[in-house]
Amino acid sequence: MAIRRDDLTVGKTVSLYQYVLSTPGHLPHTKGKEPTAVQYTCGPLFVDHRSKFIFIYNQVYLGAAETLVAEQAFESIPKSFSLPVLNYLGLSLT
Repeated sequence: MAIRRDDLTVGKTVSLYQYVLSTPGHLPHTKGKEPTAVQYTCGPLFVDHRSKFIFIYNQVYLGAAETLVAEQAFESIPKSFSLPVLNYLGLSLT
């Protein structure tokens, strides 16, 4: 709880975790018939310290381009409520 002590507003601090799956996951629109090379293998997990809101974005590759797309997808949610994300705290689960 000490890590969240000074986070009094939503979006002040968001933890960003990166996860890697040992078993690739299927894409939602292919019903498991896609090649292994394009199955989900990783992704970022965003956690807002104040609201405890969790956002997961599955990715095929753990690259900067896909992670930036995930960040934009996450930030669109608080932005729709006029709440900016002010600070990210990065951690790794790999």
